[in-house]
Amino acid sequence: METLGRVSGSVAHDFNNLLTVILGEADMLRDVLGENPIAGRSHGNLMDAANRASGIARRLLVMAHHRPRKVEVLPLDMVLRESRPWLSDLLVDGAAVELSPPDVGPSIKCDRGQLEASLLNLVSNARDASPNGEGVSLSLSLEALDGPTPVDSGTFGPGRYAVVSVSDSGQGIAPNLLPRVLDPLYTTKAGAGTGLGLPLVANFAAEIGGGVAPRSEPGVGTKVSIWLPVVVPEREEGGEMAPGVESPEGTQKRILLVEDEPLVGRFVSRTLERGGFKVTLLDSADVACVRLQGGETFDLVLTDIGLPGNMDGVDLARWIARERPEIAVLISSGLGGTGVPEDLERVVLPKPYDGRTLVAAVTEQLATHAAWVAAR
Repeated sequence: METLGRVSGSVAHDFNNLLTVILGEADMLRDVLGENPIAGRSHGNLMDAANRASGIARRLLVMAHHRPRKVEVLPLDMVLRESRPWLSDLLVDGAAVELSPPDVGPSIKCDRGQLEASLLNLVSNARDASPNGEGVSLSLSLEALDGPTPVDSGTFGPGRYAVVSVSDSGQGIAPNLLPRVLDPLYTTKAGAGTGLGLPLVANFAAEIGGGVAPRSEPGVGTKVSIWLPVVVPEREEGGEMAPGVESPEGTQKRILLVEDEPLVGRFVSRTLERGGFKVTLLDSADVACVRLQGGETFDLVLTDIGLPGNMDGVDLARWIARERPEIAVLISSGLGGTGVPEDLERVVLPKPYDGRTLVAAVTEQLATHAAWVAAR
């Protein structure tokens, strides 16, 4: 398993580098495509495929234990739709997870990897309980609670909740055993289960203010529901920036880009230049350090982690913080943040990313660092 984890991490790293270029270049093509409906559909398919591939890389990093938590606001119906194909792969050939989402999907705030791991646990349990692994369904509903409400894994406070339910077509669980299914190490799978799946799901839900409610009817089946607090996504002021439009924040700002993968380096350089930044591209932290020691001025250094030579991206970030603290730093990683010390996690930009995400991350880090410098 250790070897498999290392291989998975290595594959995901290279995969994320390539996906960064694919997503970014495809994003730029939107300006060129204009209103051509055929080209527009092709572009949409390309972006959908790239985003699904990004999900594969994310799951590889989870397998390799290389993915730190990233709490973000997620449209839950979108996550369920994107997860349905690979969840269906867990079932027997020809079977599929039935999905019933609401017309308007809610948003929740959590780590996507933990959410997907919870779905995997629930669907795997439902598959094992169902005859021939068929009859597994996934549903999403909205519930509003006016006051504290007790459930199996705790008590929910008042508010709106997204309820994700996974149902099986098995024989159900006896009423006297149902209260124990959330106990660690307890399992209804004779000789096959670990008794850790549902407790891990319950722990994930509890961490974000929700919980788990299992329901079962002997001879009919079992439904396990995850209650997740609904959040209202923050409104983005001013809308999105088109890939080819200059960003006022980027004007005259100098960026030192340290990236040894030529495809990624060219894409990032061109994207930042279109965003109004002035970019200098180097392929090693050693050379970048020499340039900075010589007194060359930059507003931000954007560096990959794994670089050739004596210094990696973390070493460079440490050196800048010590010797050139007036320069902002952003670390880009194809391993989701592995190898980045805890105090530097706030400046990590995970790959893959598109042009909008890149420009937004650089702009935000410049503003954050400027505020920090002003407050010193």
